[in-house]
Amino acid sequence: MADHLKVDEATVPTIVLTFSASAEAENTTAEAVAMRSRAVRALALHTELHLPGCLVGSIDQQVYLLHADPALTAQSVDNLLDRLVQQVERGTGVTALATAGRVHRGVGAAEQSRGEADDAMRVLRGRATDVRTGTFDRLRAAIVVSEVVEALRGRPTLVQGVIAPLIDQDRQRGTDYVHTLSVYLDAFGDVRKAAATLHVHPNSLRYRIRRIEEVAGLDLTDPELRLALQLVIAARGPRPFPEPGDDAGTPRI
Repeated sequence: MADHLKVDEATVPTIVLTFSASAEAENTTAEAVAMRSRAVRALALHTELHLPGCLVGSIDQQVYLLHADPALTAQSVDNLLDRLVQQVERGTGVTALATAGRVHRGVGAAEQSRGEADDAMRVLRGRATDVRTGTFDRLRAAIVVSEVVEALRGRPTLVQGVIAPLIDQDRQRGTDYVHTLSVYLDAFGDVRKAAATLHVHPNSLRYRIRRIEEVAGLDLTDPELRLALQLVIAARGPRPFPEPGDDAGTPRI
């Protein structure tokens, strides 16, 4: 590989980028395959003419670009992503996403950079935003949270029942306590900021928070509990855990 790239295998700065069509662009398997093929061709043509030290290919239904260049730095990655995602979009005619791992020393570290790019892509694809590019470093916090949430989903007994009383109140009385708690925690307990997000008076929010603590038996002054609650709410997502004894289709946390 290093001979093909004409670089010093042991020391050259190396990075792996991955590219994907946005979720709405991939309607069928055949279309996805065709788009990956067009993306590979567009990247290969561009890099052959304008960006030496690159290898492009499709692996496991994902398009990858390895770039090894003595001038490559972490600071240049964002510009590289923006430049290449535009080439993919021109070549495929669809909106694309692009992520990058970290810059590592040596071609042998490409696998690590690829894993980081994959982690970043999983997070980026799950976000409901117009952001089309991301790096492992920039998305690291979201990646960590995503990994912890997935681990929690694999051990539902750790979190079952934590906010079940709030869910029951919301279902039975339309109180919206779970959403209120989520916004309050995201605002780091800043009542005025959370109240503005919820479009309620700060005093109304203070009352709701007291009721949430009473209904669920929570002490929201406990920082570990606040962190745990944020993770539980994130893990609940669109696929809540079933509570022992619940009827099918009535999941609870």
